[in-house]
Amino acid sequence: TDRMRTVAAAGLDAFISTDHEAIIDMSPALSETGLEGQITYALGSEVTATVPEHINAWPFPVEEDPRGSPVRWYGMGFPGIYSAIRERGAQVIQLNHSRVNYECGILCVLDWDRKSEPSIEDAAAIGLPAGTEIWSWDFNSFEVMNSLRSPYLDPSSPQNTGALVDWLSFFNLGHLVTGVAVTDVHGKDIPGSPRNWVRVSNDNPGQFTDQDLANGVLAGQSIISAGAFADVQIGEAGPGELTEETQLSLRIEALPEIDVQEVVVLVNCDEVMRIPTTDPDAVIKLQTEIPLSIDQDADVVTLGIGSNAMPRGLEDYDASEVPRFITNPIFVDGDLDGVWTAPGAKDCDIHLAP
Repeated sequence: TDRMRTVAAAGLDAFISTDHEAIIDMSPALSETGLEGQITYALGSEVTATVPEHINAWPFPVEEDPRGSPVRWYGMGFPGIYSAIRERGAQVIQLNHSRVNYECGILCVLDWDRKSEPSIEDAAAIGLPAGTEIWSWDFNSFEVMNSLRSPYLDPSSPQNTGALVDWLSFFNLGHLVTGVAVTDVHGKDIPGSPRNWVRVSNDNPGQFTDQDLANGVLAGQSIISAGAFADVQIGEAGPGELTEETQLSLRIEALPEIDVQEVVVLVNCDEVMRIPTTDPDAVIKLQTEIPLSIDQDADVVTLGIGSNAMPRGLEDYDASEVPRFITNPIFVDGDLDGVWTAPGAKDCDIHLAP
């Protein structure tokens, strides 16, 4: 009931429980707190594999077990863990903090160069049975932001930072993985900062289901927000969708006290332009249309940049190191063949750093 109240106080329409090694249904607390029909809840869990890495999964069916029949991950690499998660009934699998907070997560352990398939020759070197297959692309979402920590690449520590570049590199290799932010609250901390905006068919609070939420995430129809909301389209296509158009439309909104100073546009993970906002201190920071010069298939991602401290009542952090928003890609069919083709392995030319 405490968690339901903190969710409501944070203004969230939906939340996913991801307790470590437990799949405990919290839905009875909705009726106990009088919030039934106002908040959509999805039952999840954080599969706490120390090696290879922590994994969120949701929504799970309820099972009558003291800990909800948590996924047994012991001695398995990602292929085995992902298979066990799907057998338990979850639909969305999310790879968490694989390279964040200057710690050596799994992509660091695998010494991934962001241009090839992650691999390691000796599984025993990381504590798994010899011959264990470590890597699999069978995950649906990726933790680009963990709480309000920087997702940017620090050139002085490239293996311990750069979740944003990791995620963009997935698309270069043809792997469509939805980028998400995770509050990662513990105890009674307030959830929803940062948060994800997910497109659903009915956006009235409490009127959409956990399945609607999962469908939106699986389709990449979402944006990450650390204070601002971005309505971004190319033609009539939004995040997760394919278009032949190249006209980019932007409408950026936030509280007047939350500054958004410019919008960075990335095409195939290269920074192609920075658009200054017209009124960083207004509710509508920017509303414009700009043609993009695209003659090949491309994925287009936008980020909102600000530097001022958050207003009173919101969490205080270094806003210059955290984007105000990140959109999932809109895919442009530049060669007009009806499909999107990945650009292939490449370095990302992005001028953002912690």
